[in-house]
Amino acid sequence: IRYLIVTGVQTCALPISSVPGGGDGRPAAAPVPERPRRADGGEGQNGHDRIPLARRVPMPQATAYAIDGPTGRFAKTTIERREPGATEVLFDVVYAGICHSDIHTARGEWGPQKYPLVPGHELAGIVREVGAEVTKFSIGDRVGVGCFVDSCGECEQCRAGNEQFCEGPGGTVWTYSGTGRDGLPTAGGYSTCITVEQDYICRIPEAIDLKQAAPLLCAGITLYSPLKRWGAAPGRSEEHTSELQSRSDL
Repeated sequence: IRYLIVTGVQTCALPISSVPGGGDGRPAAAPVPERPRRADGGEGQNGHDRIPLARRVPMPQATAYAIDGPTGRFAKTTIERREPGATEVLFDVVYAGICHSDIHTARGEWGPQKYPLVPGHELAGIVREVGAEVTKFSIGDRVGVGCFVDSCGECEQCRAGNEQFCEGPGGTVWTYSGTGRDGLPTAGGYSTCITVEQDYICRIPEAIDLKQAAPLLCAGITLYSPLKRWGAAPGRSEEHTSELQSRSDL
């Protein structure tokens, strides 16, 4: 990570010490757990259940900042990221925003957490590797990830584009403090790289600086989404918005 960006009422960029090695190290080979199969025996959406349990592959390492308890302090550590599945992308995190929800979660103020915890759900970076069946991104692309990294992709909510309300097995997989489809805890953007299914990654235009893009993936979309949903625009009245709300299914 080059910078951590504090988001909230004020936003600023805070330089931190550069991370040695850039997260490119490869540890000794480790077993890759088989991804659970669907009830119909088909393949999961990112192709992990095509990897035999006995197969051993090198796992990318990432330097990360983790906290070991609600009263602890963040410290540098090393975590493993999985090799990209057939439709997954591994990208280097260049900027990670610090959302206040990260602080609440780290302190255990939103319920019990599994520690050590690596927060961060405002990620902006550069694609390093892609799976064999990835069609949406290429190596070198500028990409970002928000607060969730997977869902069942098949339930009514997912098919409606509301993956954050996934009702399928396991529900929405959050970027950190969740359980991935591989059964392992998810670790967030306070790290040098991350592996994510291509459908949960967004492309960042060249016109937007990565350090400005990162906070848009939570703080920005939180503000923009209701404005877009309810048709807010210059000249639109409160009555117009109320009319739209009355027509909503929500």
